[in-house]
Amino acid sequence: MKFFPIVFFLLVVAAAEVRDGICNYQQTPTTKLVARRTWPSQIANTTTTTTAKPTTVTTTVTTTSSSTTSTAQPSTVSTTRPTTTNSTTTATTPLPINVDCSVYNPGCGAVCTNATSAGTGVVQSRNFPGDYGKDNIDCFVTITVPEGKRIRLEFTTFNLETKIGWITVTDGITMYVISATGSTIPPAFTTTSNRVNISFSTYGSKKPDSATFNWQATYAAV
Repeated sequence: MKFFPIVFFLLVVAAAEVRDGICNYQQTPTTKLVARRTWPSQIANTTTTTTAKPTTVTTTVTTTSSSTTSTAQPSTVSTTRPTTTNSTTTATTPLPINVDCSVYNPGCGAVCTNATSAGTGVVQSRNFPGDYGKDNIDCFVTITVPEGKRIRLEFTTFNLETKIGWITVTDGITMYVISATGSTIPPAFTTTSNRVNISFSTYGSKKPDSATFNWQATYAAV
């Protein structure tokens, strides 16, 4: 019994240590591993953002400088002087057309007049534009042009004493005017050959001295 207080004290101390150990044990957190089953609906949509780093491409351009030497040619200025052209117009003179107008009775007067190198002329009664007179007259006129040409004849004045004075025109083949008398002008015509004959005659005139009778025609080689 002598040692009882000591034993009791030791028991109290031991109990206190056990109590403190229990308290310390309870205060130490216990890590529990809990395995849970994760359902698909509980999986959060995870957005993965990938940031691509910019790619730097380095292009090396090699420039070859070509040295060109340009030699400028001297500029030549050509001065053209105005050209003066002397235009000489040469007039072509047509060859003359030889026309023969012949009268076989010199008493008929100047029947063939105004003949030209162009082949034109006039044939008329004596004393034209005056009266050809009361004498008995026979005038025979022949007009001839070069071969290949024809004669265009046109009366411009025709005033004969009716049934006393007469004119006939023919080329030897065709009769163009047949014994025309009075004051009716015969129509113009062109011959079919290069020759024409004009026959004028008057006989037994009874006209008064104051009356004027005459005739005239133009011709041309065509």
